[in-house]
Amino acid sequence: MLVNTLPGLAALVAILRSRGTFAFDTEGRELGTTEGALSVVSFRTFNAETFLVDVLAFTDEQLQPLFAVLADETVTKLVWDGRMDASELLHGHGVQLRGALDLQVADIAARRRRESFFDQKRRLSRGYRSVPASSITTAEFTDVHRLNGLRGAAEEFGLISRPAFRGAPPKFDHSRWLQRPLTAAQISYATEDVEQIIALYRIFCNKLYIEEAELKLQSAAYHSLHESGRPGRNDQYQQHSMMPLDILDLPSPYASRKACGGCKRELSQRCFPIRGGKCFVCMATGREQVKSTNTFGRGGGRGMLAF
Repeated sequence: MLVNTLPGLAALVAILRSRGTFAFDTEGRELGTTEGALSVVSFRTFNAETFLVDVLAFTDEQLQPLFAVLADETVTKLVWDGRMDASELLHGHGVQLRGALDLQVADIAARRRRESFFDQKRRLSRGYRSVPASSITTAEFTDVHRLNGLRGAAEEFGLISRPAFRGAPPKFDHSRWLQRPLTAAQISYATEDVEQIIALYRIFCNKLYIEEAELKLQSAAYHSLHESGRPGRNDQYQQHSMMPLDILDLPSPYASRKACGGCKRELSQRCFPIRGGKCFVCMATGREQVKSTNTFGRGGGRGMLAF
């Protein structure tokens, strides 16, 4: 259902509060970055209800009741890689996303428990952007994990089929999100994302991948990465496909910290080699090589190259 009237918006807010838990996603232009602009906010409930809010149909003042739901710690939002959603809400609309469970974080945490370093190395060394396998050592890559995009996860967990041809994934023109009316393709795209998030949540719960209290803390840390400002869309230390450090293993508030020369984050000492000013993830991004498009692996989705 497309929500573009004040009565419809009021009804949606009441539904979301009554449900208590739902999938949440955003669409727009270069979301969260210095070029970002919000267009659509999508929701999916466990009652198989999907709602797409046309942000451009409202003023920020009119959207405040909806924003209050997104900022409410007691209402659980299921997201997949909510970093740029959180950045866009904060810097574009002054809204702090709270109460989120980021399933991308849960995916990496579960993978870390069940996969070997060989599997980890294989994920890092394949795909469009990859690290040469010969340079991946346990000394530097033990805590470096390749992120899975939403589409990649949907394929991996059997929600959608993998394409027979492992070439470049189909392109979706995100530059058109600020144009109206919304097209059928845009509505389908936004709907599919929240449907997959709900489906993955059910799978993860069945596999015991979700420890809610811990995941909420990890998700809050993950979504605060761009709290100080919007990242540039071409910043290699911010726009990469690896799990940032000090998220899966949250540091003690008393841990000694050091500023990374790449991502500029204040990280615990365990995130750095004995010598060098960059954290292990920033070192890894510096070794990534871009392959030609005819060797492209399967696409990640959510604006993230992930395999």
